[in-house]
Amino acid sequence: MMMSWTVAVVLLATTAIGLLADRWLGTSPWVVLLCTLVGTVLASFGVTRIVTREYGRLAPEADAPVPDGSGADTPGADSPGTGGAGGVPLGGEGRLAGTSDHVAPADANGEEE
Repeated sequence: MMMSWTVAVVLLATTAIGLLADRWLGTSPWVVLLCTLVGTVLASFGVTRIVTREYGRLAPEADAPVPDGSGADTPGADSPGTGGAGGVPLGGEGRLAGTSDHVAPADANGEEE
């Protein structure tokens, strides 16, 4: 939600400044086009900043323990039907529910046929 407001406010503000400057200078449409371009760049930087901050908040810490695959250190590991995947339901033989174990054969170059 914050990203959409960032884009909208920045683009509307820079476009409005460009329109006012074009009317005052009589240079229509060049200043509004320039200001809209600048607004697009600024909005992109704003969205990048928000995404980076959220990723840092949601990403696992660098010093967090790495699971060894046993599921012993995973929350919900002893819940029936989860297989130690933190509540992810597993199908038969440890596969995610609804997935297939079919793997397409690969040729000598490693490409799927």
